[in-house]
Amino acid sequence: MTTTIAKALAVAVCVLSLGFMGFAIAVYAGGKNWNTELEAPDLAAKYQLTNSGGENPTWSTTKLYGGGGAVGGGVAGLPQALTAARKDLQSYQSAEINRLTPEITKSEAELVLINKLNDADIAAMKSRIAELDQQAAASEKEVADLSNKLTQLMDTAANTRKEAARRREDVARLRVQIELIRTDVYRLTELKRTLTDRLVQLKINNDSLRQRKEQLSSQ
Repeated sequence: MTTTIAKALAVAVCVLSLGFMGFAIAVYAGGKNWNTELEAPDLAAKYQLTNSGGENPTWSTTKLYGGGGAVGGGVAGLPQALTAARKDLQSYQSAEINRLTPEITKSEAELVLINKLNDADIAAMKSRIAELDQQAAASEKEVADLSNKLTQLMDTAANTRKEAARRREDVARLRVQIELIRTDVYRLTELKRTLTDRLVQLKINNDSLRQRKEQLSSQ
């Protein structure tokens, strides 16, 4: 009788053991892969998980940032250690978000202000470029007018010289006129050179402002 009961109990224990084994396999197969979680880049970069080994091993979690320090105490299983590390990482990330949010808000406000200033600078540059364009056009017209006048004066001088050849009796008077005309020609030539230099400088300034406008527009 006792032997029969013992055999029945042995069979029951065997069956239950097989059942628990199947349950464990099912949980292991369908549950989270903790070894993969242990190698997750975000955790591996900031935490070190250590198994103490021995008869009753425990897992400890150590921070690798912010001066180090243990996260919780020793726990019996890897899942508990990883969970503690993940919670600590979430707390750290939340603290970083709270710390950076005011800086981001401030930077966004500064960016809006910079954009406004850039828009104002671009508008001022456009106005200045238009003004310089008008000045350059006026200078070009003035140079053209002076060139025409110089040509006319040179023609007059040539005609005067011809007239002097025809009228010997007025040589003295015509020579005075010629000298005056030559003086005007020299003065106008120098004035033309000065205006030409001024026109070149205006064009250089205009090109510089255009380049500055393009740089501001590309930012």
